[in-house]
Amino acid sequence: MQKPELAEYTIYLPLEYNDGTKIEEEKFNKTTEEIVEKFGALTRQKSGEGIWTSKEKTYYDSVDKIEIIIFDTEENDRWFKEYKGVLKKRFKQKEILIKKVTGMERL
Repeated sequence: MQKPELAEYTIYLPLEYNDGTKIEEEKFNKTTEEIVEKFGALTRQKSGEGIWTSKEKTYYDSVDKIEIIIFDTEENDRWFKEYKGVLKKRFKQKEILIKKVTGMERL
């Protein structure tokens, strides 16, 4: 019997608004509660550093990463695409990065 393929989704959440003020912890708590309610588990890695450029300007971000390992389905892809809009609004961002890695298997 073949096991379903797994995928890892990683959500990168900024720790500060674009004006430099700290994002309230309640927003992270609400996000983790929603994801655990939907998928049953997650891993939150706090305080990573990101660097990116746009129009020849360099930006530095502090981010938290939320990782979710679940079955690789079209339904889950749709959920994350819709949820991205929720996160953009909640965290007041023009963009929220969600990365998907496929081809994972349980050992």
